[in-house]
Amino acid sequence: MSVSFQKDEEGISHSIEMPKVPPPEDLKDEIQLREENIDKVPEELRPFLLSKREYSIKWVEWNDILNPKKLPPIRNIWLKPNGEIPSDRSKQYAFLAYISDSGLLAPCLYPHGMSFMSPNLMMASLDHAMWFHKTDFLWDDWILYATDSPYTGNARGLGRGTFFSRNGEVIASVTQEGLFRIKKT
Repeated sequence: MSVSFQKDEEGISHSIEMPKVPPPEDLKDEIQLREENIDKVPEELRPFLLSKREYSIKWVEWNDILNPKKLPPIRNIWLKPNGEIPSDRSKQYAFLAYISDSGLLAPCLYPHGMSFMSPNLMMASLDHAMWFHKTDFLWDDWILYATDSPYTGNARGLGRGTFFSRNGEVIASVTQEGLFRIKKT
């Protein structure tokens, strides 16, 4: 692990724009989407797919992990903790780092109509890096996790993500490289 710290400091500033997506209030929760399709899910997977997480997810572009469609390598999801996170910065950042691993590599698979549940796929995370930009971040509302994959090939894929506050401020950036091997049958 490599860690770098910085004190708050004045300087030049710019950021990318938040993608134009529907607000979370206009979208269904991940559990609702899975419940609607539960009859298509093998019995042994139902408890896993319907289990409550530490956070809620609202998908802008829903792609069913058991029946994935071919989509562009882009994924936008709204995230919110289920419960209150202590307001000190280290705990806010720790939870954001924990959640940053949630599906960051999924867009690598979208153009191929695959998901991490595809039976012939073996995948593993190779590395994961994160940068925290917003020093006064307080996670008390929905945030947008905009992810994409600029390249997948040679059995590897790169996932990139940006966390945005509801008002469009960039909170953090993340990258992850993954290994994707197709099992020979």
